Amino acid sequence: MPRIVFEENRLHCEPGENLLDCLLRHGHSIPYGCRAGACQSCLVQLEQGQPPSQAQASLTPSQRQDGLLLSCQCQPDTALTISRYSLKNKIITSSVLEKTQLSETVLRLRLRPQGPWRAGQYINLWLNEKSQSRCYSIASVASEDPFLELHIGLHPHGYLSPTLFYDCMVGDNIAWQGPIGEFVYRDDLPQDNILLLAEGTGLAPLLGICREALLTNPSTNIELLCTDSKPSEYYGTDLLMQLKKQYPQLAFGVIEKTKNAEPYRATTTSLKARFSSLRDYSVYICGGPKYVETLQRQCFMAGATRSNILIEKFLDFSSA
Repeated sequence: MPRIVFEENRLHCEPGENLLDCLLRHGHSIPYGCRAGACQSCLVQLEQGQPPSQAQASLTPSQRQDGLLLSCQCQPDTALTISRYSLKNKIITSSVLEKTQLSETVLRLRLRPQGPWRAGQYINLWLNEKSQSRCYSIASVASEDPFLELHIGLHPHGYLSPTLFYDCMVGDNIAWQGPIGEFVYRDDLPQDNILLLAEGTGLAPLLGICREALLTNPSTNIELLCTDSKPSEYYGTDLLMQLKKQYPQLAFGVIEKTKNAEPYRATTTSLKARFSSLRDYSVYICGGPKYVETLQRQCFMAGATRSNILIEKFLDFSSA
């Protein structure tokens, strides 16, 4: 078992155990969130040793050079000496400017911005003394909106969403980290035709990307297809109708996600019927892992090049 030295304590990782779980098992309080290497809440500082490459795969070159590791992605195979990485200088506090319930299960929060951001990036929210964060994508456009807009899906037994839904009030301060991510509008990709594919609150970053694309090139043809288990109650319909009034060329639809072995069959069937070829399209896909993988494969088979398909996978926090 690899030996870990953390704050002068000697620990041992169990076979197959990652560094985050090892630290938590030994009683060390380490902030964390997604456990998938995306939110970067669980960073630790390498002092000595050779970490596995996966522990730094999604970090920036400067983070790797500084010796940072994602503890949730690090399964040590040799001895490591690490120390705590302080998020103190990375955490920002903003006040809640607006709280609007868009549906029974989706909340819109608008926060006072701090510094630059791009629509489609995400931030990690921290509440009170909670040791875990949760990631939420930005729906607002920096050049147009004086706020950070987030769409919060309610998970009744979730870690943060019930607090945001029921206890958070306008004027409250919320701590957050970011922005993070590269799922943003790309003007180096084809601009005449854009396809946006969203599952549930995956609409949030795509709304911002859609607006930024239309502000950059008002003649762009955009089709936005949303997939939801209850299309008639989809929270985004009114938001999309408002946007279509401003940009009549925007086309959108909401397709049902079914509860069977092929929940996205209706979506893939609709894509085949609507598009004979996606060769000259930019495609942006956001939703759960299975949704993204299914639609990414379908778009590629329809002619979209891999470099013209941008994806963002939401993490499942419904039971966390």
